[in-house]
Amino acid sequence: MVILYFKIKKYLFLQEVLTFRYYKNLKFAFTDILQKLIYGFVNPYRVSKKFLIKNKSQDIHMYGETPISIFGDLLKSSGLSKKDTFFELGCGRGRLCYFVSLFYECNVVGIEQIPTFIKILRFLKKIFRINNLKIINQNMFDVDYSTASFIYLYGTCLKDNEIFSLIDKFKNLKKNSKILTISTMLSVYDESFKLLKKYKVNLPWGSAFAYLFQKD
Repeated sequence: MVILYFKIKKYLFLQEVLTFRYYKNLKFAFTDILQKLIYGFVNPYRVSKKFLIKNKSQDIHMYGETPISIFGDLLKSSGLSKKDTFFELGCGRGRLCYFVSLFYECNVVGIEQIPTFIKILRFLKKIFRINNLKIINQNMFDVDYSTASFIYLYGTCLKDNEIFSLIDKFKNLKKNSKILTISTMLSVYDESFKLLKKYKVNLPWGSAFAYLFQKD
């Protein structure tokens, strides 16, 4: 366990070093640095665990983040543009949301059920005037996604019934809308989602696959 702990710490450190390339965008740099300072006092894993315990969740350790360096590489070949409306399901601290807002300049909607994350993200949005970012404090299974044209889903911990629930929501998406997922093969559950690309990614807990789907 000790070896694994230090292995993860090393991985996260290297990913943060790789993130510095995006600090050429000063607004992103200042937003990201302030968020890191805030969460230096507020541990996001503890915040998530406390919320899940309070809500009697079966999995109280269900929290994870996609490193900016990996997410940025995935988006490069995804076709995301200024014309899109980007949704992130379970955005956590919202780091990916303001990354997309500032680098792709499209409309961004972050969905998150944990109030502490929402309050801090709204504070950052206000301070740095990120006007194309909307934050919704709601369970992702209760949201209407009909206005989305690009969705990001970190679906590693989702159960089959939860995936089916989201797919029912995704059926309201416009034709050719895209969904980028981690670990979740939507086409296995519904053939109306066409697999466009498959990527191998290295995450803190090990290797996984990211999939880019398009709705027929």
